[in-house]
Amino acid sequence: MASIEEKKLLSPDRLKAAFDRFDTLKQGYLSPAGLRTIAAFESKSPDELEFVILEVDLKGESKIYFDNFCEVLTAGGIY
Repeated sequence: MASIEEKKLLSPDRLKAAFDRFDTLKQGYLSPAGLRTIAAFESKSPDELEFVILEVDLKGESKIYFDNFCEVLTAGGIY
């Protein structure tokens, strides 16, 4: 039952909606500048925001793309 609930919670549509809420600058990726516009990240230093990005950034571009976002939230991806 928990597995079924997790799949509903982490459905592609919900993941995309969550990503879009974080992508406040509508760049198609998450960046330190974009994260700064979110209330939860407003008080973070530039170094802290860069650390958040680097933890997920698989391409070394200081950006989190949707596929990386999904991979982190679903421990290996849903696709």
